[in-house]
Amino acid sequence: MPEVSIILPVYNEERHLQKTLSALCTQTFRDFELLAVDDGSTDESRRILERFAAADARITVLAQHHGGVSRARNLALEAATGKWVWFVDSDDLPFSNYLEKALHEPQSNDADILMGSYLKMDLNGEITRITLPKYGLIDSETLPVCFMQAQYETGYFGYLWNKLLRREKILSVNAVFDESMTLAEDLQFLVQLYRANSRVLLTPHCAMQYAAHPLRREADHFKQLLLQKEIAHWVITEQKHTEFKPFFRKRLSAYTAFSVFYAPDIGLDPITKAKEIMEDEALCALLSEAELHGVFRCIVHCLKQQNLPALQLHLAAYRAAKHAKSILKGENTRALHSA
Repeated sequence: MPEVSIILPVYNEERHLQKTLSALCTQTFRDFELLAVDDGSTDESRRILERFAAADARITVLAQHHGGVSRARNLALEAATGKWVWFVDSDDLPFSNYLEKALHEPQSNDADILMGSYLKMDLNGEITRITLPKYGLIDSETLPVCFMQAQYETGYFGYLWNKLLRREKILSVNAVFDESMTLAEDLQFLVQLYRANSRVLLTPHCAMQYAAHPLRREADHFKQLLLQKEIAHWVITEQKHTEFKPFFRKRLSAYTAFSVFYAPDIGLDPITKAKEIMEDEALCALLSEAELHGVFRCIVHCLKQQNLPALQLHLAAYRAAKHAKSILKGENTRALHSA
């Protein structure tokens, strides 16, 4: 059994894949298996994977019809045999000594999750090192505070690739990726482990150079709402950190408004979504319109009042005004060009 199972989902990454594979194969820590999942690539990715697998017996190439990164990770998790699991993205650059340094930490045997720092390259090519101000072993009671101090500013606790996860812990809670999510699926997976009394070792060792990507507009805001609600329940209800209640009140209110307003963008009915939200009494009790504006404020107000007719009127009025503005803008543009 290898010490580490590296899981690498791949979909049309021929531009970056060879560099990523080379960095993994030259890890100074040698006792690992690399499970690469070709997620139905249509470029040269599959051939690159097979070429590396032919040269390195530690590499196994799995394949599936294109089903997304979460399905690919779930497939590889079922095949993994290592003591630790390291999820790597095929367009990022792992540091070749990360495994060696992380696994040789004196307290690594006492932890369920080993976390390292990473370099973030933004859309302009600027690189920033993301790390935490403290290192060492933190218990399940301290973890929520560390999470809140870092996650919403840097995303540190929500990324997979700067972490080694004990596979036994993953299996013990039956943690899986939600294959219906298109955003924050890694955070969704990790929160399952955080809530399971995981022991976390924070280390300064740099795991990865990560390339930021533009936000995907097709995200299901309701899925994000449910995830944030789960995090709020963990932090406030389970771990009793009520000092974060105002933060989550604001955040859940915004995601609630977005879930209704943007529902048509992903083919959903906003009123049906509103009814679903209103049935959740615990969520509605947390909602606040205080820091929202415009139509978003109206949506939350109507949800809190359980007033669907008013909500329908507000949404219809907003869309009518937006449509009229669009027509007026088009007429002004045509008039300008004809002048």
